[in-house]
Amino acid sequence: MNNKLGPIPSSVMFDGDVNNITISGTTAYYSKHFDLFRGSDFALSYDISSSTGTGEVKVELEQSHYEPDVPYAADANYKVPEGMGTLDSATGNSDYYVPFEPAAIRYGRLKITGQGSNPNDTVFKGKWNIVY
Repeated sequence: MNNKLGPIPSSVMFDGDVNNITISGTTAYYSKHFDLFRGSDFALSYDISSSTGTGEVKVELEQSHYEPDVPYAADANYKVPEGMGTLDSATGNSDYYVPFEPAAIRYGRLKITGQGSNPNDTVFKGKWNIVY
């Protein structure tokens, strides 16, 4: 008998407890951290949109054994696991679906960075999908 629950979607949250963020130019933004404990299957679904051009972002999963010292900011304890590289790179105003396998480290968060000529009004909105 399969006792797994899921996938259980939950919004990727950002500073101010909002579920979307404007990715201005090539600036990096960090999501709220989340607990990977007991998850067995993982995916990220997200969309990017811009009314003035074509959104272009890089999405990375950073992980740590600790909760961040300062939420929504760069943190020396959070790193992209060896061998994982970029979770996804997207160009275009569209929806994206990305399965991923995190390292066996308790906490994760997204780092979203505008790329190239990313417009200042590009909006990122995402959901975690985790099977427990």
